[in-house]
Amino acid sequence: MRTTTGDSGDTGRLGGADPDGERSRGAPAPGPRWPTPDTARLRELALGSPVVSPAGGGAAPGAAEVAAVERVTGELPPSFRFWLTEFGGGRIGGAETAVVAPAGWEDEHDAVTAPWRREERPGLLAFAEEPDGDRYWFDVAARRADGECPVLRDAGDGRGPVPFAATFAGFPTVAVALATGQR
Repeated sequence: MRTTTGDSGDTGRLGGADPDGERSRGAPAPGPRWPTPDTARLRELALGSPVVSPAGGGAAPGAAEVAAVERVTGELPPSFRFWLTEFGGGRIGGAETAVVAPAGWEDEHDAVTAPWRREERPGLLAFAEEPDGDRYWFDVAARRADGECPVLRDAGDGRGPVPFAATFAGFPTVAVALATGQR
């Protein structure tokens, strides 16, 4: 299977290289006002694609809640952390993403802190699943210097997890491409 990353693959790293040399020409560094290319594309897809349905701002946890989650899960990829704090979770393609559960519900199936998400496959963290059983995992053992992790898909066909996208920000790009017949 070929991995497609679209606009949000390795060229748009969170905190990574500056391939266009923008910073060296005096442009401001990405920050809250200027999203990095990964989060900019993720926001664009979340707000404009029928294949991506964010949960909505009211469901979004704050940075402190996500930091508490990371004490259980370990560091989350920055683009997934952005998805959680900006949108709170939601559906990408046919997959429902994990959410930050309220206190007392941390072990529930859809919580990112549910034990099965990190215990079922050591070195991987499940972050989304489809109703038909397909699961999507972060390969935390292959974490990049910028904190991003490759996304793997396990279709339940016995092949195990296979590459799907370079990062979580690339995940909806691939889902849109599949839904529109571009991949």
